[in-house]
Amino acid sequence: MALYSLRNRGVAQSGQRTAFGTRGSAVQIRPPRLYMLKALFSRNNFDGVVEAVHYNADGSIDWVRAYERRGPTWSDRVLIDRDKLVARLAAGKRFYTGKRRISMASEFDLYAPLRLLATENGHVLVTGGLKASEDQLAGVPVI
Repeated sequence: MALYSLRNRGVAQSGQRTAFGTRGSAVQIRPPRLYMLKALFSRNNFDGVVEAVHYNADGSIDWVRAYERRGPTWSDRVLIDRDKLVARLAAGKRFYTGKRRISMASEFDLYAPLRLLATENGHVLVTGGLKASEDQLAGVPVI
């Protein structure tokens, strides 16, 4: 006969998993709280943050300086030319204007989403609800 079975437990042995093994300690591990998990799963889903823009002489965007999502983390500053940015927005990627918070690696202050508008002359990049005939990223620093 076994010396210890589920029917022959003592008073302090509840059968729950504890911090120091499966039985024998009064310290129990609690499941994670909902407010702890909410911070992990409620993040905004976006793929890039445009920090600065450089325009051509004709008013179209030449390139932007941005951060891109790389899995759970973010890239360093990258330069994206207009054609690649248009291709990413056309593929369904979501970019916002904003800036990185100081000393907070994956935290950003977001301002307005980038939108790709189709016109007779091609595609136009704008921020927020603007309607324009040429590229216009309002509120983004110009380099």
